[in-house]
Amino acid sequence: MAAHPITVAVPQLGPSLGPAFSIVDPTAIADALFYLIVALVVIYTLIAAYHWIRYGHRSVAAIPALAIHVAVSLGFIGFALTGLP
Repeated sequence: MAAHPITVAVPQLGPSLGPAFSIVDPTAIADALFYLIVALVVIYTLIAAYHWIRYGHRSVAAIPALAIHVAVSLGFIGFALTGLP
């Protein structure tokens, strides 16, 4: 004899959230979060660059560290942009 799968009806416990989530596009949320994070990185970089140049100008590592930070940040942002639709 062949075994028959057991099916059980699961009752709905609350109102459907489908219409509420269909209003907002998840891609738009992801894009907005990405641009928010990019804006925060740019603001952080500008503040860090100001402080490195203002207070660490005598340090031999200040300008190279700033250049590495900018290059790595741009690399991460560019890599993230390749995944956006």
